[in-house]
Amino acid sequence: MRRKSEEEEKREIERLKAKVEREKELAKMRAKQLKAQDEQSNKDEYVAQRIQDE
Repeated sequence: MRRKSEEEEKREIERLKAKVEREKELAKMRAKQLKAQDEQSNKDEYVAQRIQDE
């Protein structure tokens, strides 16, 4: 019985580690996406300003 409990605990720990890794990866992807959106916004603002200045 104890052995089964230890194995279940190990599986649970591995599952939680995998979950944390997925969450880290998602956070990294979201940050990358936000950065790309900010860069595009800056480009759009620059283009709009140039058009307005013409």
